[in-house]
Amino acid sequence: MNCFPSNSKFVNGNINEEYFINYIFIGTHFISKKDISFKNIQVEYSYIDQWIKNSFIEIELPKDYEKENYDLVYKIKKPSSFKVVNENFDIIFFNFIHTERNLKNLKISRKEIVEFSSKNNDLLYYFDKIFYPFENFLTFIIGQKIHSRKITGKLVENDKNKIEIIYKPRFYDDEEITVNPYYFKLKFPDIKDKINEYINKWYEMSEEYKSLFELYFANKYNDSGYLETKFLYYMQAIESFHRKKYVGKYDEKDEFIELKKEFLSSSKKIVEEDFMDKINSDLYYINGYTLKARLEEIFKKYDEIKYIKNLENEEFIKKAKDTRNYLTHYDKRLENKIFKGNKLYYANQRLKMITDIIILKEWGISSERIEQVIKIENELLD
Repeated sequence: MNCFPSNSKFVNGNINEEYFINYIFIGTHFISKKDISFKNIQVEYSYIDQWIKNSFIEIELPKDYEKENYDLVYKIKKPSSFKVVNENFDIIFFNFIHTERNLKNLKISRKEIVEFSSKNNDLLYYFDKIFYPFENFLTFIIGQKIHSRKITGKLVENDKNKIEIIYKPRFYDDEEITVNPYYFKLKFPDIKDKINEYINKWYEMSEEYKSLFELYFANKYNDSGYLETKFLYYMQAIESFHRKKYVGKYDEKDEFIELKKEFLSSSKKIVEEDFMDKINSDLYYINGYTLKARLEEIFKKYDEIKYIKNLENEEFIKKAKDTRNYLTHYDKRLENKIFKGNKLYYANQRLKMITDIIILKEWGISSERIEQVIKIENELLD
């Protein structure tokens, strides 16, 4: 689906063509886009097993288990599941147990599956609004870049035939490390009873503060990006959030508004069109808060920022503002006033932590938990 040619080569008398393809469906064929209609889509995500990590085996040791040989009795618990109900779609978490045994060994494993369903069967058309925010949700709380290991879909409910869906993920890594739960921003047992509330709120924030989330996760999924680019992304994320949440405009008195009108009217007679466009644009934003004022307000409203290690508010704000202006306008007067090298790296870490605080606070996470999260993240600043 959504394929187009990306390259064409003439090799040994044959034409080889390469195509960029958004989705491949294995197990069925659709004549047109309007025929693509999945009742539900099931996804196996990386790391989600480690996050949920429910005990699914009960072991009974005999009284004489200290002997060299004894019988071990085990019971496999009934698979658990829970549901998140959204206005546009539903999400069901469930797991299944797989056992392999022979005369010598017994292997018991569990897989966590996330199932998405939509009343309109239009899941793929809203991929970026349903699946990507969920990946971001897991990435944020687990601290690792999440990707889908496998995606399957059902065309009708209770259909035994599953269609495998292959698409190009934002990130993929065959190797999955073991993550210490200590580093999870939120542990599954702590939010299990309110999982519906937390996930629905996450989707609301992802839409309301779209620019903040896009820029934050663009940095998260791109380890190899330039420090300067990462810095600008974090600064833009924080600034765009402030514009959306607090607006940040100075009141204009009537006399000033009239003065602007007179200035614009007079300018049209003496300046060229391109210059006039710039004047109009600059005057439109003239009463908006400066970047410095926006950062100062963020620091005041999000008191948990004080837990970030070795952060001198006034000095950091001034240097962050100068660095943003230098990287945007390359004003040589600022060249010796900006973050560089290792200092730029640690400035990025602190900007990430400030963004973490904003997201956690807007999500409704308690100040006590945010303090714990930041004190753990401070370890990366050593």
